[in-house]
Amino acid sequence: FAAPHMTWHGQGVVIIFIAICSHLADALYGKPPCEAGEIYALVEGRVLCAPPCTNSDSGCPAKPDGTFADPGCILDVPGPRDSSDKKMYCGLICTANSYCPSGGKCLKPTVGDATGEGSDGRIRDPLAHVSPQLIPDDTLSGVCTFKKKKGGGKKALAPQDLQLSLRFKLKIMEGHGVKPPPGMHDDL
Repeated sequence: FAAPHMTWHGQGVVIIFIAICSHLADALYGKPPCEAGEIYALVEGRVLCAPPCTNSDSGCPAKPDGTFADPGCILDVPGPRDSSDKKMYCGLICTANSYCPSGGKCLKPTVGDATGEGSDGRIRDPLAHVSPQLIPDDTLSGVCTFKKKKGGGKKALAPQDLQLSLRFKLKIMEGHGVKPPPGMHDDL
């Protein structure tokens, strides 16, 4: 590995440089504090670092080494359903905690809670009226998240509220052979 003209001291510098670079590559999608280009996000009381999507699932940075979860464009800002102009963020798609980086937990959407309608009667969450027998928890996809630290003081940065996107939830349904409610695609 060492060049003939490189001293042991020079080898140590190279090894430290490689270790630092590999650590930075593993830091994406990790536990806050977040890397440059990521936002500190809050999803259902848990936190993660989320880079913005550049176009679709292929527009997400690569997953960290040693992580089984795959990156996907699956998070958005809560609010009106006009997803064509919604800012989307990447997260690591998991089906179990073991898919996530060290210390992470796979946060999954609730299936079959029947509270997915807004005050206007429109369905906000297509998974709300799906039987859990059709989408069992062991095959249900979620996003890797981390426990939020308590406190933080006055200088602590407030996380951006995000949610699992409607498109992601519809993909979950499609993957299990479950049709969306009537009119759901009209709202995308």
